[in-house]
Amino acid sequence: MATRVPSLAMAAAVAFSASLLAGSLAGCQQQSAEQLLAEAHSQYQHGERKAAQIQLRNALQQAPDNAAARFLLARVCFELEEFDTAEKEARRALALHHPQEEALVLLADILLARGAFKQVLDDTKVLDASAALRARRGLALLGLKKLPEARTMFDAALALQPKNADALTGLARHAASSGDTAQAERLADAALASEPGNIASLSFKGELMRGLNRPQEALKAYTEVVRLQPGHRSAHLEKAVLEIATGNFQQARASMAAARKAGAQPLLVAYTEAAMSFAQRQFSVARDQVQAVLKDAPDHMPSVLISGMSNLELGNYKRAEQDLRKYLASYPDNATARKLLGLSLLRLDQPAACLETLHPLLGVPGADVAVLEIAGQAHIRLKEWPEAVALLEQAVAQQPDNALFRSSLGTALLAQGQQARGLAELERAVALDSANLPATMTLGRTLLAIGKPGPALKVLDKAAAAHGKEADYLILRGRVLLAQKQRAAAKQAFTEAVAAAPASYAAVSALAEMAMQDKDPAAARALLQGLLEREPNNLDAQMALAQVAAALNQPEQVRSLLEQAVASHPSDPVPALRLGEFLLARGEGAKAVALLRKLQVEHGDNAVLLDMLAKAQLETGDGAGALDNLTKLAAVQPKAALPHLRMANVHLQLKQKGAALDDVRRALALEPDNAGALLQLAALQLDAGRAADSLALLRKAQKLNPGAATAWVLEGDVLLAQKQNAQALAAYEQAWQRGQSGELVVKLAELMRQQGRGREGDARVAQWQAAHPQDPVALLYTAGVSLNNKDYKKASAELEEVLKVYPKAVPALNNLALAYQYQQDPRALTMAERAFQLDKDNPAVVDTLGWILAEQGQLERSIPLLRKAVGLAPQAGEIRYHLALALSKNGEKLLAKKELQTALANGNRFAEHDSARALLRQLE
Repeated sequence: MATRVPSLAMAAAVAFSASLLAGSLAGCQQQSAEQLLAEAHSQYQHGERKAAQIQLRNALQQAPDNAAARFLLARVCFELEEFDTAEKEARRALALHHPQEEALVLLADILLARGAFKQVLDDTKVLDASAALRARRGLALLGLKKLPEARTMFDAALALQPKNADALTGLARHAASSGDTAQAERLADAALASEPGNIASLSFKGELMRGLNRPQEALKAYTEVVRLQPGHRSAHLEKAVLEIATGNFQQARASMAAARKAGAQPLLVAYTEAAMSFAQRQFSVARDQVQAVLKDAPDHMPSVLISGMSNLELGNYKRAEQDLRKYLASYPDNATARKLLGLSLLRLDQPAACLETLHPLLGVPGADVAVLEIAGQAHIRLKEWPEAVALLEQAVAQQPDNALFRSSLGTALLAQGQQARGLAELERAVALDSANLPATMTLGRTLLAIGKPGPALKVLDKAAAAHGKEADYLILRGRVLLAQKQRAAAKQAFTEAVAAAPASYAAVSALAEMAMQDKDPAAARALLQGLLEREPNNLDAQMALAQVAAALNQPEQVRSLLEQAVASHPSDPVPALRLGEFLLARGEGAKAVALLRKLQVEHGDNAVLLDMLAKAQLETGDGAGALDNLTKLAAVQPKAALPHLRMANVHLQLKQKGAALDDVRRALALEPDNAGALLQLAALQLDAGRAADSLALLRKAQKLNPGAATAWVLEGDVLLAQKQNAQALAAYEQAWQRGQSGELVVKLAELMRQQGRGREGDARVAQWQAAHPQDPVALLYTAGVSLNNKDYKKASAELEEVLKVYPKAVPALNNLALAYQYQQDPRALTMAERAFQLDKDNPAVVDTLGWILAEQGQLERSIPLLRKAVGLAPQAGEIRYHLALALSKNGEKLLAKKELQTALANGNRFAEHDSARALLRQLE
């Protein structure tokens, strides 16, 4: 029945009178369900699926049990890709006894489109399946990756109907999934020969041709689909994607408009628009478009891929890595995504991870030349020159006229020591493409790096006509001129570079660096601030300005700049790590921990972060947290000894010497010749009283690193512990020849004093102090000498200088408390309390506080502290004397007498030995 089109007059009359006479008109003009169904059939045949859908819904309002209407509505909704409604209507048609074969075929198509493969098998086993149903059961088995069973089912379908297009298409899909694309193409053509208008067969042909990189044939197939079924949304979009790939953007827009008109999902249209933006190199636009898609459909993998590619092009390498990893988790065999992830990791300076990612693509015949080049660059970063050369030689063999590949190969050959061949490759790269600035720059940089600025300048001179006004060229020219000590010409080149690219950090920083060398920090700051005015969030400029502020000793300016950098780059570890380092140096460990923990959420595997966070936690007293992060660091660097050595240091600070010993042994198991681990083990052996074992380890460390002082210092410590003072002094002298330090000069001076050469030792310390006036160890030593000489005023001044630089130096605080106390200075108790808060288990610190409290009559607090100090150092006679003094003041004469007898019993003299004897006589 033809569709009735009422005249305009009639339509207007009906609209005008509807509100007044709706009931009577409805009663006399209403179409029957049969008429509505007939109109829907006609509209469907003319491709007017939306109109047909409306008429079918109207018909079903009158006749809800009309099986034919339900079935046609299910088909219309299926073709409109409204799969939920389509399934519901198909099942209702079945329940209303629509011909079972026809209804089940449609239901199977709907379920296949939804990926409900098991449901297809469950719903189509109710009867002796026809060829059409067997074909669909085969597709379901194929979807479940049951390839042999699928093949059997397709063969069974063809046994019933040898030219069944659906079964032939199913076999074609089976062949493609098995890698036999030639057979897949033959079977697809056979299906279309049998039934030229089969939408599923045409769609598969388009899919297959696109996969084989034959876009024109794919486009032809999808064009036929939309001709036969104008409302086929996905075909319009597939067609648009192919038109984008072939650069036909105008036609792609038309296809997207047709898809939108047909009711395609807005998110899919948005994705296709993003694909077109990317193809037109509008990377920011593409990224923003797919972000809108991913907001509502975070697991839409094609959008995830475009997001990754766009972020890679925009230099957002960390985000690119995240996107591409997510995509590969779903499609691990996608070579393009794997290659791009490898490139992202290389740009993030993670060459090892890059190579691990690219591994499946390497070592196969005809490996992608781009993959070879990326992997070659990764090996260059790792300084694995033979591997880099081998890969880049393969790339050059495939594309011998590629200047970039030859340039990379030349770089690797030079690093391998093949200078003549390396330079030849670089020169060939420049000769191949004289306008290729990267090749020219690489050759120029290489010549500069190997100490040949003259030839480098000649190479640059040849490129001057083509590139003489480009910033990168001018920067390199300036560096070459600097190497020739032509500072004025170099400065002119850098100035021109900044004029050519005012927003280029490389250009601005080169000129700022010269300003700093010329002792003109104001000029350097002005240059960098000018860059920040153009690019307020330029991280490099922010960090460089912080360095200028540090050079000018402006810590609060450093803090402000680093905090701005962190705020503007919250996901970048670099500024946060630099700020964390600054906070630690300022003694603000708690703030450093808070900052680094936030960063850890996104960068939990960053080795520098884990190490720094552990250090900050240790400083704030969180030893367990420090050990946890060092354990993570060991997992990130499984072959490195350093994390275990760091753990050993933490265990030592926690007084867990057994655990520290285990840590050092693990470090040596990983790196048997690690001198640092040998030295740490030697120190632990010495602490355990195994001097001979300690010396053996030190001898090995000395052979491994004969120019280092530390092993000789430790040898002196071992010999000193064995009371071999002369030999210890000789070992310290050997250390002094290899590396001088305040700690070492003090050791030498103390031994000299014991040998009656005190003046010589003090002179040596004085000479060191003259050259290093801020050295705290030497200052502490001279203050100790002043204390021993009872020059308390001088000692106080020296210790106050130490605390200006190191406000938390416990020995300085403790000794200053003593110096103040001897002068009856009320600040003594404050200093003693500060030292005690920092180190509550140090017997000298506990003794000083207890003694000062006793002197001030605060015996109730003093006596428990002095008892604790005696417990920590039971052999220290001076501490027992202080306890006895406090007990005596408290009226506990017998206990005081007992402590004095113990202090004097071993015969060892101490500073207040005579005072202790005098007190004992008083008590007896």
